[in-house]
Amino acid sequence: MGGNTEKFRLLNNGIQFHDLNHEALCASLVGLSKVLLRPGMNTIIDQDHFGLWSWCGELLLNPQANLFPAEQYEIKSLYDAVIHCALAGCRKPAGSKEEWQEQNRIQGLQAHHAKQLL
Repeated sequence: MGGNTEKFRLLNNGIQFHDLNHEALCASLVGLSKVLLRPGMNTIIDQDHFGLWSWCGELLLNPQANLFPAEQYEIKSLYDAVIHCALAGCRKPAGSKEEWQEQNRIQGLQAHHAKQLL
């Protein structure tokens, strides 16, 4: 991972997850899963991951999807919790150095255990 791999980021190349067909969405899931856990057990989460996870959450949990019948309320609640946990550390990409510093300052104000949870 480094500067030379940034050119392969999906969002930076105009990929919009909500525009993908089923096959392309599955390919995105597989591809981003392969770069999630690196050798040495290092995890690298990029905006591509957050974008894909949020779109998958929308597909699964949108009331219009009607995937979960009423008797599966607990399972739907679990999916909801998992999506929120996956996106808990997501923040808008900073547009400037000052905005990035402000985001880090705000993050520094969070309680220790809240940071560990995220």
